[in-house]
Amino acid sequence: MTSENLLQATGRDRRRHPRFEIDGLSGLLDGEHPFEVMRISLGGLMIRSEYEPSFNEVARIEVQLDRVSFRSRARIVYAGPDMASPANGAERYRVGLAFVDPSPEQQLRLERFIARRFSST
Repeated sequence: MTSENLLQATGRDRRRHPRFEIDGLSGLLDGEHPFEVMRISLGGLMIRSEYEPSFNEVARIEVQLDRVSFRSRARIVYAGPDMASPANGAERYRVGLAFVDPSPEQQLRLERFIARRFSST
């Protein structure tokens, strides 16, 4: 399913790319800061991390999508405290990432993953 078809199939979200809540995906920011993925789209991610990057910074990300890795640069478009984090644990942050020119191969990996995982929603 192409990204254009995916957008048409999930017309509930009026954003450029529909967002999908997801569990079980994790990754690394700049090769050293682990995170978990909360929402995924063709244009970016919402992640939870103990690391708070600077707004508008561009970072390298890597996320395991089933058996393949997705790698891209991403701009930090939101960073703030995760109010849902337990008070007794380490402070955690919600971070919005917008992909910055992923390669065609990486974009295809992401499109295929989203189509497989969410085509029935």
